[in-house]
Amino acid sequence: MKGVKLLFLVAAMSIFHIEMAIAEKVVFMGIPDELVNDACDTVKLDGAKKQESMVSIIEINGRYYWQTRDNRELMYRKSGVFHSFVDTLGGGYIRIMDASHPDFNKVRGLEYVEHLVMGLGSITYRGTGLTVAP
Repeated sequence: MKGVKLLFLVAAMSIFHIEMAIAEKVVFMGIPDELVNDACDTVKLDGAKKQESMVSIIEINGRYYWQTRDNRELMYRKSGVFHSFVDTLGGGYIRIMDASHPDFNKVRGLEYVEHLVMGLGSITYRGTGLTVAP
């Protein structure tokens, strides 16, 4: 009987895990071109540094998470051409300009900034997004 209960528990946990995996959706991915540090110096990023500094936002069951920053929960707001994802704990934000919006007149595509707050300092990545689907 204990074996049956254990088997049932394992099966239930597996189904829950599968449902969670299915419910995860990539909302935004971006590759930075440059970094702006506390001293306001702009640093162009090379291929390896770009890959290392990518940003990714996922949605799980209607909630947004900053996947590349310890899965911190994000609050989403849209205003005009901007999609804003703000860390609920105050650690920063991602703001994306949506090229599909009628008011957007540039040809570069999805441009974004990722602003990270670290203590009393901060850094900002700027780059081009690959997708946005909130």
